[in-house]
Amino acid sequence: MINLKNLEVWFITGSQNLYGEETLRQVALHAEEVAKSIN
Repeated sequence: MINLKNLEVWFITGSQNLYGEETLRQVALHAEEVAKSIN
């Protein structure tokens, strides 16, 4: 059996400035929520 405690997951998100500051803020918040739920 594989010991999953020794593994690492990288969660990378991104967006473009053309969507505006509010969208970028939402992307950052959603990414943080997903990363916290994985951790």
